[in-house]
Amino acid sequence: GIKMSESDDYELYKSIAICFGRLCRINNQRAEQLKLLADGFLSAQISSQVVIATEVKQELDFLIDL
Repeated sequence: GIKMSESDDYELYKSIAICFGRLCRINNQRAEQLKLLADGFLSAQISSQVVIATEVKQELDFLIDL
């Protein structure tokens, strides 16, 4: 998924973003791993990675509010 995140195909990177977001629900360890990935992507120069990071961050915010 990481290499594929450097795509211009919106449907592809949006799907990756949703998948990574849902993977945060598995357990706290997985959520922490994906948070670290998202933190790195937020400063990326690649717009698709910023979208992925934003999706993961939104999912984590949602889970924290539960």
